[in-house]
Amino acid sequence: MRQEKPVAGRRPEKTSVGRRHENNASTGSRQEKAGGGRSPHADSGRVHAQAAAAVERIVRASETRRGGCAVKGLTLAAGNVAKRATHAVTCETLRYLPVIKDLIAATNLANSAWMKAKPHLVYVLVYDLVVSGKGTLGSGAVQKAVLSHKAALRAALARLLIKHRAARVEDLVPATTEATAAAW
Repeated sequence: MRQEKPVAGRRPEKTSVGRRHENNASTGSRQEKAGGGRSPHADSGRVHAQAAAAVERIVRASETRRGGCAVKGLTLAAGNVAKRATHAVTCETLRYLPVIKDLIAATNLANSAWMKAKPHLVYVLVYDLVVSGKGTLGSGAVQKAVLSHKAALRAALARLLIKHRAARVEDLVPATTEATAAAW
């Protein structure tokens, strides 16, 4: 059996039987390692779910003044995927939570079954859809319910900006909320 020389800059990979073979485009292994055509937002559903769980625990601890927990401890835990994204979405959702609650109250979303079942996930999704402007929600049932209210949420945000004479969404967040979010 003839061994192939490795090409400069590439390491040969082990196959299932332990032999080494060249990592080239014909095997497709380079694509599989890099994600194989997966979208960059493939884990957005998991990030939203983890951020919602963190928001729920922090809000519950804040309301009851018991069971205090830190955002870093919840979002950067070992089992979380995309720790940086989860941490960022959690912090920003907590920062804009009063604005998000106003938006939900101004739309029909407040009466939906998902708002009663998973309110913290709805908070995270509304933040990602309307406040941040990214709008990468995924394809779950809750995501579809929030997406169906997209126009109403954006109109409510525009009305809220006009009502408070604010130019940006950041201007709607009171200084006390920012100080509280920093303390979490």
